[in-house]
Amino acid sequence: MFHRIGLRVGVTIAEGEFERTLVFCGTGMGIHIAASKCPHVHAGVVESVPAALCAIAGNGFNVLAIDELEAFDYDEYKKNGFKVNKLGDYPLKLERKPEEE
Repeated sequence: MFHRIGLRVGVTIAEGEFERTLVFCGTGMGIHIAASKCPHVHAGVVESVPAALCAIAGNGFNVLAIDELEAFDYDEYKKNGFKVNKLGDYPLKLERKPEEE
């Protein structure tokens, strides 16, 4: 099932809907491989925020797959309206691509 999500994520990058995405998976392997099948997608698995920053800055990754299942807290997720608000100690927010004029 995660590969289907990876393909959908890849399409959002390939079609210009989003510039970058962050995906969560059991290991991150299948979802990042599936996303990478789409044009202009550079995906990889990262295990920490410093690794993510290096992957983005040094390797141009635009899809990061993260194994967060061990740290997943359903009650907090539900309380937040079924949104992931932070990764470890780092807050997350959705940024929309500015409309082109």
